[in-house]
Amino acid sequence: MAKKGGRLADRTITINEKILIHLKESPPLRDSMDAPYALTQHGISENVGIRINHVSRAMKALRKDGFVEEVSARVRGEVRKRKGYTLTDSGLSKSEKLKKKVASKIVLLRKDGVDKELPVDEALEEMGNATTTALLRMVDSEGVVDVSEEEKEEKLVAFSKGLPKEEPFFGRRGELAVLEEWLESRKEKILSLAGSRGMGKTSLALRAYHEWIPKRNTFWFSFQEWETGASFLEALSYFFKDMGKVHLTNHMKPGKKIDLWEVSGSVERDLGEGKNVLILDEYPSRGKETETLLSIIMEAVARAENTKMLITQSARSVPNQREYLARGVLAEMDLLGLDKKSCEQLLSRKISSSEFDKIYRLTEGNPLHVKLMEAGKVEELIDTKDYTPEELALLKYMKIIKGTK
Repeated sequence: MAKKGGRLADRTITINEKILIHLKESPPLRDSMDAPYALTQHGISENVGIRINHVSRAMKALRKDGFVEEVSARVRGEVRKRKGYTLTDSGLSKSEKLKKKVASKIVLLRKDGVDKELPVDEALEEMGNATTTALLRMVDSEGVVDVSEEEKEEKLVAFSKGLPKEEPFFGRRGELAVLEEWLESRKEKILSLAGSRGMGKTSLALRAYHEWIPKRNTFWFSFQEWETGASFLEALSYFFKDMGKVHLTNHMKPGKKIDLWEVSGSVERDLGEGKNVLILDEYPSRGKETETLLSIIMEAVARAENTKMLITQSARSVPNQREYLARGVLAEMDLLGLDKKSCEQLLSRKISSSEFDKIYRLTEGNPLHVKLMEAGKVEELIDTKDYTPEELALLKYMKIIKGTK
């Protein structure tokens, strides 16, 4: 093998030179209203693999040398403008020379225990046509680039707030199969699961949550009465932080006012290309802030490559419902009653088949109604469903419920 220009190591190219190569390989700045995130200080920090304060110092030096220009531009998903950087003509010429310098080197590519000494251009092909910036970020002091699958595997994260206690689960195999098919499909990113109170939306979503934990980064949030938009975002930021993503966390610092529209870009970047699923249980249709927040999260999920979101609701109240349905982003699923056999398994005592048939007809397979009927909690039962006088008379006749006056 031709040795070309010798072995590449992490110190062969300086930090400033790595930044120039990164800017050369980044999407161009088309106008002052639309700047790719990669051209910002945070984008440079992440792609080159250096601390943000090092970026600031490096940019001052590169501007002084006339290699870069500073611009003020909006980043997609954010409202306020950020500092961005573009190459000058001399910076472009310098970056092209640097890329040629790197291309003339060789590296030791390590993959699953097998080492291959390759020219940089061939190594980049072996890495799936990776960028020079990515290779420079990975190469060590000995010129080794380790792309072993074992090293690349990411630990999956499961985070929950308000997760209910798991109870015995009966039936719903068909519904679980529908959820699984939706999760693995490339179609709708968001699924709205609706059903009346007590129909088992939370139980079904909870079973799916536990089944999905080994497959994806999994997030659960229950919208209790005391929860707010801010508490939801805080939980989501903890989830991302557990995944090693901190864009949303940076927006959640104490004393810092949260700008919901800036949150969108942060959520989208934290979701990235990872396989994630977000479950929002009993999403409420209350307040403009909550509606705006869900709209922002839905849009970020719609743009994320491998993220899905499941929303359970008693009544459909998804923002921009028609638009998302038309775009093919949103799917809807109605949860109906349990089958007879599964409902019978809910009972704590044995009753006659005729009594059970009457219970099943009156409850229409609603698990909560079945349990209330058996327990004789008539006031609670009547609160959950409007019964006709004939149905109430039948309940009294059955003597299943007590205290009817």
